[in-house]
Order: sequence, then structure tokens, then C-alpha cells
Amino acid sequence: KSLIEYAAALQNVTTFGDEQIIQAASQLATYQLNEKAIAAVLPRLLDMTSSTGTLEGNTIALGKAFTGQIGSLSRYGVVIDKAKLEIARSKGVHEEFNFIIQQLDNNYKGLAETLALTPVGQLDQMENEISDLNEELGRLGLPFLKQWTELKLSLTEFASWIGILMEELQKRSG
Repeated sequence: KSLIEYAAALQNVTTFGDEQIIQAASQLATYQLNEKAIAAVLPRLLDMTSSTGTLEGNTIALGKAFTGQIGSLSRYGVVIDKAKLEIARSKGVHEEFNFIIQQLDNNYKGLAETLALTPVGQLDQMENEISDLNEELGRLGLPFLKQWTELKLSLTEFASWIGILMEELQKRSG
């Protein structure tokens, strides 16, 4: 639940929709990243995607980087000092994770939020708000639609019963 809320918060300050962010978080989880790690990676992922690549492609690249395949990031322009990476690796997984996060920040930090402040970014944010409004209207309207469907089914059954009754009456009177 907290990653879902975090995705909504990121939507408010970037051009990415919360559903896109949730999908990326789910994909990151397949790389054995825990919730805390995913929360740390998401804003960096959005910053990176604001500059280059697609959200899905960048999610895969970051997932691979956090599982030791750091070379995948070089294709996206992330410069990694291999000697410093080896030093971080020698200190453990936590240090390696923090090192990669720092390298992403060095390349892209704040880009997603900055893009959201542009006229085009503000239009994207408005589209996200409209999408959220449509979701909410759909959620609120669902009980009504269910009742409407049940009423139509009942009326169809009733009309069928009336038709049978009318046929019977015509047979008896005719």
C-alpha cells in the first residue's frame, strides 16, 4: 500500500502516471528489490526516463544493474567509475546499491520534477489528473451499473414471461 501511495505522490510532481509507476515498481520487485529499495529507485528511474529511454526499458536496465549487471546502464549514458564500483562492492551489497543510486543522481537528479514544471509537463500532469478522475467516476459508478444491469436482466426475463403469457392467452381465446 505504501508504494501505491508513493506512486501517487510521485505522479503529483512528475509527468508519470501512478499506474505507470506502480507497474515499474512491480517490475523492480522481480529483481528481488525490497520495498525500501524500490522506493529509493523510483524517483531515479523517473529522472532517468525523463532524459532517455522508456520507463519499461529503464526499469529493466536498473533491475539488471542492481543485480550486478551494471554495464546495462552505460547504454543509457550513465558513467560508472569501475574502480569506485569495485570499492563499493567490496564493502557489501548496501554500499554497492548506494553507489549506483549516487551515480544515477549525478546524471539525472531532479529531471522528472523539472520537466513537470514546463508547459508540456503541466499538460501531462493534467492528463494524469483527468485519468484519475475517470477512475474515480468509474469506481463510484460501478454499483449503479451493476444494479442497472440486474434491472435490465429482470426486465428481460419479465418481458419473456409476458410474451409466453400472451401466447397462452391467444391460444385459449382463439
